Formats: sequence, C-alpha cells, structure tokens
Amino acid sequence: MNTRELVGFPCPECGHGTVRSTRILNYKTKIKGYPFVVDEAVIGVCDRCGSESFAPEETKRWEELFYRSLEARHALLSPQEMLELRTSLELSMEDFARLIGCTLQSILAWERPDRSAPPSRMADLLMKLLRESLRVGAIDVLPFLLNEAKKWGVVIELRRPSMNSAGDAAMPQDQRA
Repeated sequence: MNTRELVGFPCPECGHGTVRSTRILNYKTKIKGYPFVVDEAVIGVCDRCGSESFAPEETKRWEELFYRSLEARHALLSPQEMLELRTSLELSMEDFARLIGCTLQSILAWERPDRSAPPSRMADLLMKLLRESLRVGAIDVLPFLLNEAKKWGVVIELRRPSMNSAGDAAMPQDQRA
C-alpha cells in the first residue's frame, strides 16, 4: 500500500473502523531493532481501534533517515573512511574483502559515495576495530563495543564477574576447588 492508499480503507485489525492518513510528529519506532524517532511520520490509523498501518515507501524513508542519522553520529563508517582504511593497509578490494570475511561486491557497494545501503553493523564494527588497532595497537574490545552501541542508542550494562590478577574470573570462596 502506498501513502495515498492510507486513506479510507476498512481496518484490517478490527474490521469496523476506517484507516485514515495521519501525520505524527516525533514518532517513536525501531529500525533494524534499534530505537529511532522520525521527526514527521505519515501512518494510517484506524479511527475505531487505533491500529496503525504503514506504507512501504514511508518505512523506506524512515530507514534512509535512520542511516543518515547514524552516519551523522559517526555510528557507521562513511564510504570515504572505508576506502581510507583499505588503502592504508595497501590492500586491493578483493584482499580486503577476504580479510574481513565479505565479498568483493560488498566492498564495491560500501565504498561507493552514493551507496544505497551501508555495511551490516557487524561488518562495520569489524572494520572499526581494525582501524582502531592500526591507530593505537592493542584494543580492549569490550569497552570499544559498548561505546559503539551507544552511538546506536543502545546502552548495555554488563554484569560480569570481577577478574583476579591472573585475568581469571574470580569465584566465590565456597566454589573454589
């Protein structure tokens, strides 16, 4: 259904109301499982039960806004940053793809200035870890990943056991052999 079709059709949820096109400011949603606020969303809302309908082109627009906001917050590597990382390693696209475990076609698509979609979050994190290790050497991966998660609007609180001086998880006194 397109945005024009969000007007006047019977509600698929309750069957009694009529879905009407509605503009909502600061609409809270999730994109790819991550929280996102759309400044102005157009959705269909049933005038009887309040159920919501979404036009595919509208949700696609939200996804584009989401990715642009991630790039603005440096939550994703830009095409230029990816190119700079690969060339700093003096790797061909093919060898870089092999290094990070993806296809040559993915590297070609991700390095395009007008790319239609960014790399997956996992591929992006791997490239960021690689870039950071080139910059500073050894990386404490966990704090790095937690900081990156914040850029996506996700705050994760770890409940891990404390470590002893040997780097082993400390056990309560009554559980030691």
